[in-house]
Amino acid sequence: MQAKMASRSRLLNGAYRRLLQVLMPLFGLLARSLPLGLLYAIGRPIIGAFLLLRPKYERSLRSNLSQILGESEASPAVRSLARRVAQNHGRYSIDFFYWSERGGAAARAAVSGVENLAAMERCLASGRGCVFLTAHLGNWEMGGLLLGDRAREVAVVYVPDRFERVEEYRSRYRRRAGLTEIPVASDAFSALPALRILRSGGVVAVQGDRDFNDSGTAQEFFGRPAFFPRGPAMLALLSGAPILPVFILRMPDAGRAGSGGFRIVFFDPIEPRGDARDEGAVEAIVAETASAIETMVRDHPDQWYCFYPFWDDPTRSGSSRPGGAGERPGHVTSTVAT
Repeated sequence: MQAKMASRSRLLNGAYRRLLQVLMPLFGLLARSLPLGLLYAIGRPIIGAFLLLRPKYERSLRSNLSQILGESEASPAVRSLARRVAQNHGRYSIDFFYWSERGGAAARAAVSGVENLAAMERCLASGRGCVFLTAHLGNWEMGGLLLGDRAREVAVVYVPDRFERVEEYRSRYRRRAGLTEIPVASDAFSALPALRILRSGGVVAVQGDRDFNDSGTAQEFFGRPAFFPRGPAMLALLSGAPILPVFILRMPDAGRAGSGGFRIVFFDPIEPRGDARDEGAVEAIVAETASAIETMVRDHPDQWYCFYPFWDDPTRSGSSRPGGAGERPGHVTSTVAT
């Protein structure tokens, strides 16, 4: 579920791969055949069983939510919210399969509201390209279906899933939605494909809440330093394209009918200011993107899917201060899917 919490057991990972060879085609078949409400009902006990079998993920959720809510990890509010996050993550996966099988027009009909649409229209009309920045919150993978028809080209920057079968299905659905894929290598990635698309007036979609290769910069997040990727800021500074924070939220389920649809929220664009070689300019933009993400997480903590200890990242051995061990300024790194 998260590379930062992945098991190192070759035996266990081999079993996962064999299981996914069967489950992924089955999920696709069920998504094509069953109503959404029934899919959610099937998913609930599966998520519950997963939390029982892999309790480290629930512990990580409680650790993160404790910081957000300002309550003990053992408090009833934190425990209840952690279970709700896990169930919503299951629904996110179901939504992605279900609506991808039905196409963009059907998915767009499920959008119940769009906030600050004018911000996106201004960015696209400027001809400078645009960096769509989101987070592992709500239904980010739905962006291609819901927004992909508005720009001349939309590219998704993503970290390939460690299980090839999972990535095969994600890639199939992205291509079906007309998206260009830009995979990120495990160490760093070349910004050239993303810059080409931005300079031609296209859109590059990135994640702003996952410092996947431990090269990010520390920002205050719910009262504690946490690391965020430099990649989106670097792309904006190198290309001159604004960053547009955008989040696709799940609406409450409508009883037996299944999904209550989606709500899309655009923030005002973040204009690139300064030089990509200036660490201060990079950090200033990252601080703005982290603030937008914090606003959305505060309002919708049950839709933020972070299954590793965000403030106590297990892959980091350095300090939590900017410039600490493990940071490599200058890399253009970001992620959309893990």
